[in-house]
Amino acid sequence: MSFTDQIEKIQKKPYESRLKILWSVVAICAVVLLVLWIFNIKNTFQNLDGKSLLKSQPTVSGATPEIKIPIVGVERVETKNNELLIYFNFDNQTDEILSVPKLEDIKLTYNDQVLNPSKITNRQNEPIVQKVLSKTQVFGILTFAKANTEEATLTFDHMFFESNTSQMFKQTLELDLTKLNSNGKLRN
Repeated sequence: MSFTDQIEKIQKKPYESRLKILWSVVAICAVVLLVLWIFNIKNTFQNLDGKSLLKSQPTVSGATPEIKIPIVGVERVETKNNELLIYFNFDNQTDEILSVPKLEDIKLTYNDQVLNPSKITNRQNEPIVQKVLSKTQVFGILTFAKANTEEATLTFDHMFFESNTSQMFKQTLELDLTKLNSNGKLRN
């Protein structure tokens, strides 16, 4: 019996029987959709708190855990007017909104000296955004006092995702200032 024969057979039945068949089909479809939704809800909420992005190593009291995924990158370093300019970018490829650290939470460490930037701006020399939206990049410049060294450590501390503001993390970058001190093209 073909599908069209089945349809014709249903059309010949009384109205009440057709109504029962209709509601039965709707109920079966609803159950199938409900089952699919329940199986997929686990994936939807799997990384809601963002904890799986952080290393699960125990940390020293007060220390911020290091993040697994790279968020901050350094493109170039230059010295201008007795200042060290570090051209960097926030690359937020997560589905979360990232909060940018404050000036006092960014540190450049070299030869047992710690420097905080005097300012953080975008590439147009305007104040940098405080939030980096998901799947976006933000380009900026950190301005430090001139550092007489070839290697340094740059730390971005107290970053967090908006969905879980109590779970802070940091990213530490080892910099070779001689390799980064080139005249390559910068992205804006």
